[in-house]
Amino acid sequence: MRSAREILVPDIKGWAVVKYHHSGDDDDNATIYGEHIVGCGFRFDGEEAHWCWEWQDAEPNKEDRCWECQKPVPKEIVGLVAMMNWKEIDKSEKV
Repeated sequence: MRSAREILVPDIKGWAVVKYHHSGDDDDNATIYGEHIVGCGFRFDGEEAHWCWEWQDAEPNKEDRCWECQKPVPKEIVGLVAMMNWKEIDKSEKV
């Protein structure tokens, strides 16, 4: 089953911040991604971007890039995605 998708920030320097609500038993389970919406050879239609960046650790670095075109992720997106994922982790631990 496909995850529900919620756009949190529509566009910062060609990137969107998107929250995916995962299907399953826990309705509060979600992950925040930075999606590259401009520059990968397609037009963002408001429904789904094809390429993204997933924050996976507590150490954002210069290697954070779009999976497809390798364009660096803007520091604003790195900060927002990291902060929002920490909020999701904190929220899920309180349940």
